[in-house]
Amino acid sequence: TSLFWRIETSKSTNETIYTHAVVESYREGKRNSVYNGRDEIEKAFADFLSQFDSVEHKNGEHRVEVNGSNAKGYGSCKVTLANKETRLEWMVNYIDTYIFEDNKWLIQKRESYFD
Repeated sequence: TSLFWRIETSKSTNETIYTHAVVESYREGKRNSVYNGRDEIEKAFADFLSQFDSVEHKNGEHRVEVNGSNAKGYGSCKVTLANKETRLEWMVNYIDTYIFEDNKWLIQKRESYFD
C-alpha cells in the first residue's frame, strides 16, 4: 500500500494523520505559527476552520521519498475558505516528514508555505 493512499485513508476515516508532530506555517517567508503535538495541532486547525462555511483543498503533485520507516514528502494544494463575508484563496506548498508507526504512515513534521 502506498504512503499517499494510507494518509488519505486516515483523513477520510477521521483518524489523526499526525504523530507527536510539529506543524509550522510560513507566509511571505516568515514563520507565523507553530503547533506542537497532535492535540494542539488538531485544536488549532478545528478552531480556525470553524469560521468558514466552505473549506476546499485541491491537491496537486505529491512526491514522496521513502527510506525505510521514514519518508519525506513534497506537495502542493490550492486552498479556498469561504463564509458569507470572506473568501480566502492560497496556494500552499508542503514539506512533510513521515514516520511509519503502529502499522501506518503519519506526519511527524509539516512545513506549510502559503502564497
